[in-house]
Amino acid sequence: MAKGHQTFAILFHLNKQRSKNEKPAIYMRITVDCKRQEIATPHHVEALLWDPKAQCVKGKTEAAKTVNQQLTIMKADLYRHYSIFLSLGNPITAELLKNAYVGLGEKQKTLCELFDIHNLRFEEKVIAGNKSPASLKRIKITKDKVKAFMHHNYHLSDKQLCELNLLLFQILSIF
Repeated sequence: MAKGHQTFAILFHLNKQRSKNEKPAIYMRITVDCKRQEIATPHHVEALLWDPKAQCVKGKTEAAKTVNQQLTIMKADLYRHYSIFLSLGNPITAELLKNAYVGLGEKQKTLCELFDIHNLRFEEKVIAGNKSPASLKRIKITKDKVKAFMHHNYHLSDKQLCELNLLLFQILSIF
């Protein structure tokens, strides 16, 4: 499909083939441009208590409220992953979204890990006599200041590099 006309949908449904104690499992279906992926939720519910139109558990019991709340959280988390892909300009497929949601794929480096790698390489150059020890000290101070800034303003100890564009955008929007 043409860029800008991408379809994205999330659907919860019962999978009667995956039952536990006669209760079908609730599955989350992700659809992007007519391609589907499914994720099993940890929830099972009686078929009579499932509302397929509203995609939630019927009733006002504490168990129904808890399951519905967790399904809403799962949906919101998937929308968050979708928004991150969109904002970074990455291609979006149902499989990529599923992998991001369940945490598969290559491990993303964090900002502090990047600082540590840089500082280790810089330290090797200091030992070799190619760089100044004072510069290394300043770089380490910079890392500490960036960590303090993220902790003070965003209550984060670290941030993955793939999410850094969003953080920088938020920082720049303050000014």
